[in-house]
Amino acid sequence: MITDCISQAPKILNNELGKTLNYNQIHLYPNPTSKILFVEYSTLNEVDSSFLLYTVNGQLLRNIPLNPNKLIFEINLIGLTDGLYIIKIINGDGKILKTDRIIYKSK
Repeated sequence: MITDCISQAPKILNNELGKTLNYNQIHLYPNPTSKILFVEYSTLNEVDSSFLLYTVNGQLLRNIPLNPNKLIFEINLIGLTDGLYIIKIINGDGKILKTDRIIYKSK
């Protein structure tokens, strides 16, 4: 029998692909993309946040610092091979704030 109850929503929600791991709302668009990927967040309280781009095999292709004072950040993806990529947004401590997939099509 469960006797303890949590009265507050947990800060960490879950770590499944496409889910945000804290209260910050982070959106990646357009998806699929052909040139520029936009990273939009309502608030980014993490000073040392970074955008990480991986191949599906786990090879890190890009590590780009995100400016916490901007609400929309543009990531230039020109030059990638068409395909599926994994995106991670992490804070300065390495905690994952968001993990998602994008499809790159050069057209």
